[in-house]
Amino acid sequence: MDNKKILIVDNDNDVCQMLDFVLKDKGYEVAVALSSVEALEKMKDFNPDLIVLDIIMPEMDGFEVCEKIRENDKKIKILMLTAKSGKEDRKKGLIIGADLYTEKPFIVNDLMSKIEGLLKNN
Repeated sequence: MDNKKILIVDNDNDVCQMLDFVLKDKGYEVAVALSSVEALEKMKDFNPDLIVLDIIMPEMDGFEVCEKIRENDKKIKILMLTAKSGKEDRKKGLIIGADLYTEKPFIVNDLMSKIEGLLKNN
């Protein structure tokens, strides 16, 4: 693996810490953002290959963040990881540019398979 970079964006610090630990253990370079604004700032310097993005956040939601990312970058992989499980939310997330939409709670091994699958094509 050539040290792919993953940015975790979630205002739940427990989720961020757990994903940070698991992803680093698998050899990924990881950055964490606990807010949308922090995520957009970190993207500039970190230049991630994949973003794990929650929807429900203060300031601006994950849908808005996804749209802002897609305005400037069509190639970066975006995996929405959220408690919003409605069909319309899933549809909206995929239409605005998410590559995958996964619901919380999640099974870590399943999420890792999805991340590895997205990065394999990157």
